[in-house]
Amino acid sequence: MEWPIILALVLVIPIMLIPVAYIWYLNFGGLIAILERRKRSAAAKWLFNFDRKGTIVWERQDEGIRQYYIDSVGKLIDQIKKS
Repeated sequence: MEWPIILALVLVIPIMLIPVAYIWYLNFGGLIAILERRKRSAAAKWLFNFDRKGTIVWERQDEGIRQYYIDSVGKLIDQIKKS
């Protein structure tokens, strides 16, 4: 190969890989957020059942109650991370 072709490849390949790396970053960030949300939701369900002692079913609660418990778990997790 001649040197201009090699130089062009050396310059073009990293430029082409930057958008690919950015899209991978977004996808992995989204997956991590989904997994954290599932963990917090499972912990919130456990807290709800512990708090209500099984008298009310988690699945029948409206979104406000569920979000309250998910936020409570999120605050607890944040406090644990800070200490």
